[in-house]
Amino acid sequence: MKGRGFSLAQDTKLKPGAIKGEVMSYTKARNYAFCEVYVGFGKIAPSTDLECYNSTGTTGPDSGCPAETFASLDPKKVAAPLGASMVFLNPNKPTARKWWVVDELYVYAAGQTYDFSGIKATWVAKMSVADLEAAGKAAQTPYQPLTNNQFSKWVFKKGNPAFVPRAPEGKVYVMQAYTNIEDPSLTYEQLPQLGSKLKKLPPGWKYEVKTLDKDLVFDVRKATPAGLKHLTLDEFGNVYLGCGFDAACNYTP
Repeated sequence: MKGRGFSLAQDTKLKPGAIKGEVMSYTKARNYAFCEVYVGFGKIAPSTDLECYNSTGTTGPDSGCPAETFASLDPKKVAAPLGASMVFLNPNKPTARKWWVVDELYVYAAGQTYDFSGIKATWVAKMSVADLEAAGKAAQTPYQPLTNNQFSKWVFKKGNPAFVPRAPEGKVYVMQAYTNIEDPSLTYEQLPQLGSKLKKLPPGWKYEVKTLDKDLVFDVRKATPAGLKHLTLDEFGNVYLGCGFDAACNYTP
């Protein structure tokens, strides 16, 4: 991957991994800005695990990722005091960020919260270099099926809109997070009209806006196997949770 991403440095103040009983939760997540820091140690190869830290709920009621602070981060300067071989920032564009579209989120295997040069973020998962690179390429080949593993629950509240690319075979994806990395002008208020901009939807797919008549819950602990999360990305890098693959989703919107 290129961009404001990989950086070399050399122990570490980080203590990655889940802390028993630690849960990361946020119950006012809709349109809340966040970002992520991925940290790798030792020899970097496709199979190397990266430690994923997420900024949700760490700074203020409106953002866990202050825009000016995030834009100023230098991966080399972040990596050096950690003894890290690699640091990757997500989004990897300094002026971009991501925002949740879910209303509530719960990560049931969370860990340490660390201050990365002004961005506080909590350990939430591991991801291999190969998987991170695949996710980075997904916007160039959008709507491909992706998976990762995380013991988590995501709640979309009754009465709120859900932004839904619907595949012809009955699978449904629900927007989990949007980003301005490809379209700097994109805002939450524009999401109902996003369908008119999606020029790469596969044949038979439709982008719909659904007002939920009850809470829509993705409990990935009920997935098969437990913890497996189905995802896809559109051409703008917006992320969607897959519904209808297993028992993780309580109903199809």
